Amino acid sequence: MVDLVLLPPMGHKSSFYSHLVKNLEGKYRKIHLLDYPVERVKDEDPIDTLVNHFELQIKKLNVSEFDLSGVSLGATLALRLKSHFQNCHNLYLMAPGGLPVPDARKAIVQFAIKNYSFSEMIGKTLGLNVEDFLIHFSQNQNIAKDYIESLINEYENNSKQREFFENIPYFLTKALEINYTDLFYQYEDQITILWGHKDRIFSSRYLRKFQKMLPNSNIVVFKNHGHYLPIEAPHEVSKEFRKSG
Repeated sequence: MVDLVLLPPMGHKSSFYSHLVKNLEGKYRKIHLLDYPVERVKDEDPIDTLVNHFELQIKKLNVSEFDLSGVSLGATLALRLKSHFQNCHNLYLMAPGGLPVPDARKAIVQFAIKNYSFSEMIGKTLGLNVEDFLIHFSQNQNIAKDYIESLINEYENNSKQREFFENIPYFLTKALEINYTDLFYQYEDQITILWGHKDRIFSSRYLRKFQKMLPNSNIVVFKNHGHYLPIEAPHEVSKEFRKSG
């Protein structure tokens, strides 16, 4: 029996996975929930800083064998981290990035960063306020509402957490430059991609790219769900984890 390591989406906390963890009971020896650093990151390459941060956390776990999973940026970072650990087996990537972003998409995000208020920007681009978060859910809206309200309250009442939260536009800008195409090819046989057909953050264009470029990966599309699968469809997602091993 192996362990499972979970990385949250950008701006989110490990509590994002609480309902998925309950549905995975008995599948893994132990499930480890990681969090982003609380301090403000000002490095020239903050993505490398995040990779190093999570690499250190995983090493401290001292696990012999494990699967790795994440959502959105968390999934993208999981792919990168796979190359750092020979004892990492399966990758479960939910709505991953990691492919080249079209210039038009970059322009839209940059416009939002420059012209919207901070609250509007993180809402429009990442769903990090109550109203914008809930539009991503056709099911489990009450659970989603409880989670996002708790998350925002934590950021508002913890000065160190707030520092990281306010640094999100910087991470978002750098995330647009990520290109892990070679890593997708390298680990194709070990990748399961889980994608919500109603995803409002990533275009279905990305799904079609993955389907074309990764014929040996397991790609599962949830027709009635969106970007935040562990909250909206924890039972259905857990079934895909349980199919391996």
